[in-house]
Amino acid sequence: MKVKEQVRLYNNAIKLHTGMDFIALTAKLPAKALIQLGKIVSANDYAVRFNNNPRHKLFYRDDKALAKAVRRGWATTNLIGMERVVRFIEYNLPSAPSPENETPLSGED
Repeated sequence: MKVKEQVRLYNNAIKLHTGMDFIALTAKLPAKALIQLGKIVSANDYAVRFNNNPRHKLFYRDDKALAKAVRRGWATTNLIGMERVVRFIEYNLPSAPSPENETPLSGED
């Protein structure tokens, strides 16, 4: 299998599990999950390393810089890192409701 096909499979797995693509997902994730994803894909990025350090005012609690670092790390990581991200998302984030599992509202059939 080619690398492009594997990357497409990982992106589709994230989209199936969460109901949104990776870029939209990073915009909605809490900081704790972003830090964990950042440690997987871009552990050496300053935004990931210094997010909880109050002495680094540029990166301290900056969720936008953290999300940007995670997106940048996702684009440049290898297939092993992508697989680890997909596993993290599948095990630690709630899945999107599927249309066939939803129950109809009262009065609808």
